[in-house]
Amino acid sequence: MRNTHVLIDLWGGEDGVLKRVEPMRSVLSAAVVESGARILHVHFHQFEPHGFTGVYVIAESHVTVHTWVEERFMAVDILCCGRMRWPVILDALRRAVRPERERVRRERRG
Repeated sequence: MRNTHVLIDLWGGEDGVLKRVEPMRSVLSAAVVESGARILHVHFHQFEPHGFTGVYVIAESHVTVHTWVEERFMAVDILCCGRMRWPVILDALRRAVRPERERVRRERRG
């Protein structure tokens, strides 16, 4: 069994992308499908006045996203198994957010 847990921290970049569910839901949905994952359930919550959290329950495990607009920070968690190509999601996030700084940690699980 090949399980990979990826923690992605993004700082700065496109402030507007951190505030509202859209366009990030569309960006992530396309990237998750392109990565080879099978989406089972998606839920996003919009905070007021801004910021959001979201989760993709996928057959391969999950993808979550959380934003802290005041900190200009986005945290993404990808836990996947099998042939899912998680770097596809990272590349889509980089294009959408255009972070000034990032940290990507990858851990083998199981």
